[in-house]
Amino acid sequence: MPIWALIVALVIALVYVVPVGMIQAVTNRQVGLNVITELVVGYMLPGKPVAMMLFKVIITQARFQTSISY
Repeated sequence: MPIWALIVALVIALVYVVPVGMIQAVTNRQVGLNVITELVVGYMLPGKPVAMMLFKVIITQARFQTSISY
């Protein structure tokens, strides 16, 4: 996985912290980003399944690390 994909993953996680946090605070429902991240990384890095899984793990962990309720 190239370094620019890591930066994109962190930017996506940072952008979605506030909207996902607001939805969870109001409705007590967790919104997953799995489909969005699969679409983004599938377009950026076609044919690299290990990079796709790493991208998803980075976004998921970054989102959980910034969330207060976990």
